[in-house]
Amino acid sequence: MQVLSISALIAGLLRIVLISVQYIHANPYANGLSPRENSEKVVFDDPINEVDVAIVLAADMSGSINHIEAKLQRESYAAALESATVLNVIKEGMHGKIAVTFVEWSSRGSSETRVGWTILSNAKDAAVIAEALRKKSERRRSGPHGSNTSISYAIDASVDAFDKLPVPTLRRIIDI
Repeated sequence: MQVLSISALIAGLLRIVLISVQYIHANPYANGLSPRENSEKVVFDDPINEVDVAIVLAADMSGSINHIEAKLQRESYAAALESATVLNVIKEGMHGKIAVTFVEWSSRGSSETRVGWTILSNAKDAAVIAEALRKKSERRRSGPHGSNTSISYAIDASVDAFDKLPVPTLRRIIDI
């Protein structure tokens, strides 16, 4: 039941993002900028490689997460990305593709990218990402501040992941 609810949540978020991206493309001044400001700040510099949304999947790997919970996190993400519901929403997007990365984190100073930025546009792409997500992570994350859970660090690590995004996008999502 939890896997289905995560699939529905991700599909719902993607649908909202894709609708807003389509609106912005159809109405380039919808963000309130003047044409001059808009031309300087909104750049579609690579429309062929542009994705509808970039998503950082950030999983807690602190000492408060046991192996069963860690496996459930990875399996839920994998199943959601492979679900027909999510894949259909991705296909409905203007570009029909998204970028996904998976980061494990715990306390401040402790994070690791387990799956680098990957373009997802079809079931084959989803299977590749899902297989990587399902690989067991034996290491517990422990930073200079111990193995405490730091949500603010999860956000910081996720924002840093966007700096490595290899494709342009108008929308970014962090799922913690």
